[in-house]
Amino acid sequence: MKCMESFGAALRRDGCRLLVAGFAASAALTVAAPAFAQESNEPGAYVVLRAGAQFGSDVKFPKPAKTKPAPAPKPGTKPTPKPTTPPTTPPGFPDSLSSETAFSGELGAGYDFNGFRLEATVGRSSANIKTDKLGNKDFVGAGKVKALDIGIAGYVDFNPDGPANPFLGAGIGMSQVNLDVSRLANPTKPVTPADKRPGTHLEGSEWAFRWHLDAGLGYKLSRNTTLEIAGRYARTSATEFKAKTVTVTGTGTAAKATTVTNSFKPSLSSTSLMIGLRQKF
Repeated sequence: MKCMESFGAALRRDGCRLLVAGFAASAALTVAAPAFAQESNEPGAYVVLRAGAQFGSDVKFPKPAKTKPAPAPKPGTKPTPKPTTPPTTPPGFPDSLSSETAFSGELGAGYDFNGFRLEATVGRSSANIKTDKLGNKDFVGAGKVKALDIGIAGYVDFNPDGPANPFLGAGIGMSQVNLDVSRLANPTKPVTPADKRPGTHLEGSEWAFRWHLDAGLGYKLSRNTTLEIAGRYARTSATEFKAKTVTVTGTGTAAKATTVTNSFKPSLSSTSLMIGLRQKF
């Protein structure tokens, strides 16, 4: 697990490192060439199924905008009020939330031009949010992030007529992100009024632009069937979600609950390692 977390951190620092990591992860597939793999690769349509683990996934909130200091007041005038900026992170939330390792998969169809592939895919992923930065003795954290991804991608295959085909790829598309994260008062403690728990609940479902970079290696099991292993780094642009924050003042019959709703725009990124099977027709 530590190895996966280290790999994911490296990709977040520099997406280009994915290219090297993808080839390294797939080196084990390079074995002796079967006789049929020596024949020329023929263009044709294909379908593909991929599944694997998604790790190093983050939900990041933007940093607060810097404000310029107010100019010095002129003699005989009142000081200019200090400008205020809206919050960029929900109350009590860290500026970045990490997800647990989870399943990721996609199904697609494409066309192999013998050296270059163009494909369209639909993918799903779902992961639980790590709560170590959300909860403490007074608050309980919980969360989940799901995504439905639709996009197109292009891949360059190296050595297309050989048995082992290293490849590089990139894709763009849209992602429907479902985010549900909460940080609520510990239910073991008295809460007044009973139907309200102080804390913040961030949730919503929105579409946003998504791009990804892939690197890996394919190995021909037969003339028309290819097994592949690949690494992927994906990023989804900032998406707006609503957060409701409940505060309770007073106690007993004098207690009063106040709810404030604000909008926040986190972005998402993830690293995944997938195994796939391509079948050409």
